[in-house]
Amino acid sequence: MIRLMVLAGIYRDSCELAFDEVHEPEYTIWAGELSLSTFRVAQCVGHEFRKEEDADDAELLESALSPLMETARSEIHKVLLAEFGGESLLFVSLWNTVDYGGNEDPELLENDSEDADVDQESEVQRRQTRSNVDIDWRENADSILHDVTGQKLAAFLWIQEGMYEVH
Repeated sequence: MIRLMVLAGIYRDSCELAFDEVHEPEYTIWAGELSLSTFRVAQCVGHEFRKEEDADDAELLESALSPLMETARSEIHKVLLAEFGGESLLFVSLWNTVDYGGNEDPELLENDSEDADVDQESEVQRRQTRSNVDIDWRENADSILHDVTGQKLAAFLWIQEGMYEVH
């Protein structure tokens, strides 16, 4: 569960750096939704966990999650680099998630004009066609890597520096 939360955090951090999608970490909320109790998380930390007397349950959970997530983030960074064959292709893969991930805001598709139904139907057809096509994300890697912007540079450097937690 910790690794799942770290992967989600890594993705959200990459989107913040690359696409200005600012977020606040919600790890304690995610832990609650995943039924991770403070006691069990603290057990995973082991004897290094120090309970603060005045802390509430959410603060204790957050302080127990931090070291586990930091360790998992470092491990996941190494695994992702190995799986994707390096920083460049990992960056391209993360960059492509917005183009091919179906992340469009459904509210943006709503339109009050008479053409709204036609526009919405064509957008749905475009998405279905795109989701049925195998996308070779390596095919456009060169164009993504060589069209340098400030956001791309920030996201790429973040990968090189170990995919640290943005917040």
